[in-house]
This record gives sequence, C-alpha cells and structure tokens, in this order.
Amino acid sequence: MSSFRKFLCAAGAILLSCFVLSAAEPAKKLPPYESLTGTVLNQTAAVGDTVRVRIRSKARAPLFFHATRLFVYRKDAVPGCFEKAGLKTQKNAKSAGYDSAELAKWEWFPRKPEAEVVREFSTADWLPGKYIIHIHALYYPEKGSQGYVFSAGRFELNLHKAVNKN
Repeated sequence: MSSFRKFLCAAGAILLSCFVLSAAEPAKKLPPYESLTGTVLNQTAAVGDTVRVRIRSKARAPLFFHATRLFVYRKDAVPGCFEKAGLKTQKNAKSAGYDSAELAKWEWFPRKPEAEVVREFSTADWLPGKYIIHIHALYYPEKGSQGYVFSAGRFELNLHKAVNKN
C-alpha cells in the first residue's frame, strides 16, 4: 500500500474515532432557569443588620420558579464567624469547609415563569468581611410535583464593621 493510501486510511480512522467520541459525549444539561440572581438591597450592610436580598429568576419552560432558601458554607464565611455568631451548623462528614448554616428557610410562593422575591436574614454577631451566600431554588411543572428540579446560585455579601451610634 502506498504511503498516500496509508495516510488516507489513518486520517479516516482518526476522523471516524473523533465522530464516535463526540457522539458518545452526553449533551450538557441546561439549568432549569434562564436567570437566577441574588442582589443585596442594603445600601451598606454592617454587622448586626438584617440583610435584605432580592432573588430574581426566569424559569426555563416548561418549569416555574416556586421556592428559595439561603445558606452559607463555612469555607465561604469569614473564619470564626460560625462560632462567634452561634450559627446552627449542618456538619459535612467529608469536609468541614462544607459545613453549612441555613440563613433563610425554604419559602414557597405561587409558581411563576418569572418572579422576584425578597428574603431576609440577621447578621447579629457576625464578623465583618466578605461572604459568599448560596441560593437554593426549586422549579416545578405547572401542576403537581413530578419532575421538579433543584438548582443553585450565589452572590457576594460584603459585611462592614458596625458603627457605634453613641
């Protein structure tokens, strides 16, 4: 066999294996939303404030935005905050960094394709600094609960030192 034919056979085999590999790759699953955002509404959040957060989401059809909760992982909090603030901690058996504290319990609201809700949580006895707050969101079909989808998002909270008002 000529070297040109060997080259064509090798090139064909490579192209065929690339096609087979790409066909075997699972398609990336889209999240149940087109958008999910959390925005801190406090102009400047300080230790001791009740933080207000606007959560907005636009669900991907045929699902509807239906519930949220807020929490923080230990790894995303200022070191020592969980202990100082006395946050009720859900332990993670594999990694202490993934110990978590729920900040706002699940809140359910009417199913909507697009919605905005305001959630609140206290920062009493927290330490000043940067936090990553996580959003859990549930998306449900128009009726029933079969086929609901859980998803998550996050936002940043910069907590300032409290100012004495004496």
